[in-house]
Parts: sequence; structure tokens; C-alpha cells
Amino acid sequence: MGASTFITQTSGSNLQEAFAAACQDASFEHGHGGYSGTVAEKHSVVALDKTPRWSDEGLAYAEALLEARDERISDKWGPAGAIPVCSVVRTARVTVSSSRSTSSAALEQMARDKVRIERGEELVSLRSTSSAYDSHTVTVNYEASIRRAGLGTSSTRTIKVVVDGSSSSMDFRRKVKEAVDAKMTSVAGQMAGWRIVTASSKTKSEVTVGKGRQTSYVLKESVSGWNRATDAPKYFSSLTEAKAALKQAMADSGAAGREASFEIVAETRSAEGAPLVSATSRCVSTTVEVEVTVIKGRTRPTTIDGWVLVGWASC
Repeated sequence: MGASTFITQTSGSNLQEAFAAACQDASFEHGHGGYSGTVAEKHSVVALDKTPRWSDEGLAYAEALLEARDERISDKWGPAGAIPVCSVVRTARVTVSSSRSTSSAALEQMARDKVRIERGEELVSLRSTSSAYDSHTVTVNYEASIRRAGLGTSSTRTIKVVVDGSSSSMDFRRKVKEAVDAKMTSVAGQMAGWRIVTASSKTKSEVTVGKGRQTSYVLKESVSGWNRATDAPKYFSSLTEAKAALKQAMADSGAAGREASFEIVAETRSAEGAPLVSATSRCVSTTVEVEVTVIKGRTRPTTIDGWVLVGWASC
């Protein structure tokens, strides 16, 4: 039994109702057997903020909390964390009616004209969801996706940062995030997200050559049969000593009634007993190319229409 992270987005301004709906949806999708690693395993929820964020910011914040193992959400038996958000895109529904001879393009334009767009908002898409006909008219229901006002304009830029250690280290992403944050402090606008494009490591190699030479003769034993216990290899300074030990080992094996094979190998090391040559290679730093999304002119939302649920759950 372990733990898995989850991030779930749910709609609704009331936290408890939204949490209950998210748990029900997760149980329906993953079953009621428990240990699903989803929000369904949670029995309570706690709000992590009072003021809402935009939904894309809420998702990015949830990922950051998981990476930081925030203590408010890191207990798999504890409550789920909830980040209040306002959706970047709102949905509006309109219905238009016209004669049956009206073209679909004309009907869509009528729907566009009927959609209420507030100042600063932008109609992203419009799609028909259902239609009905009678002898003279057609009625079509449309769903419009509208980008809210106050989101600002986004752009991307690529920066390079250098962090200690290897890209395979456990805290690599945390180091990159800290380096990116530090470099972006002088950039106008709000950092909305980032992703690693490339990472190249700088390694340092060290080679050590042992002094002098020392050859040892090693007697090794291989046993067959049910009793496969073997003695540890024996080291001798001369081949003569190793052969004498071999003769005695073969006699002992015969007396014990076991089948065994033996071999003598020569092993040469430095005079101090160290390897003749040893080499190590380690990563000292990693140069990372990061694509950063920057948003300018974004304002904070004032309404809550959903929540981002985040945490660890048993699995």
C-alpha cells in the first residue's frame, strides 16, 4: 500500500458540494474498492487560499505544491487541498429559431449575435448541441466558449539556467524552478508556466593510477550437489603456495564426499592493494534550456466558479 498524487478540477462555488461531486465522479470512474490513488479516497477537504486564481494558475500552483511536498496536503490520510479558481473560459448557451430554409451558416451567425460578450471578453468557439424541427421552423441550441476579460496577453521566451548536479537527481526540477524564478524577477509580467526543453550535463572525471605492482594467486572453488556452500577465495603470494593449497582442498573435498571444481587465477593490483587504475565520473552541473510563458496585463479574478483539488491519496 503506497501513495499517489492527484490533481482534480471541479466546478461550483461551494467547496463542500464541489468536493463531494469530485469524489463521486472519481469513485464512478475508478471503482469503490478503495486505494485508487484519487480524490475518492479523501474524506475531508481544506481550502488553501481565500482569494481565487485563474484556473490555469491554479493548476500550476497545485503542481508546485506537490513538488514541494507541502505539509498541508502531503498526508495521504489527511484532507485534500482545495485551490479556489475562476475558469479562464466561461460557457454561455443560446437558442435561435428561424424558418427551415435558413442555412446553417445564417443560424450560426444569429447565435453569435445573440451571445452576450462583456467588455474585454472574446468568443473562442461556438457549437450546436441540439436542434428541433417542426413544419415551418428550426430551433437550434448553441454552446459558446468565451475567454474572460482580464487574462492579459501571453508570450513565450527561452532562457538558460545552470544548476548543480545531475538531471536525474530527485530535486532537479526544484533547483530548475528556483533558478528560473530568480532569473525572471527582472522580467516584466507574470510567469504562468515553464517547461524544460533541453538539459546538458557537465561532468568531471578523475583517474587514479596505483603505484607498483603486486600479483596474488587466488584459489577459487565451485561446488555441485545439494550442499552448495563454498569457502571464500584464498589469496597466496606465490603460485607454489596456491598449488599446495589446491592439492589440500581437493583431498578435503574427496574426504567429505562432495563434488567440486577448483581454479587458480592471478590477480594483479597496485602495491598498496588498490586497483591498477580506477576512474570516476560525476556530474558537477547541468545547463538547462527552459521555455517560459509570460503573461502581461493580467488581473486577479474576483469570483469563484470552481476548485482545483490536490494532494496525496492511498493506492
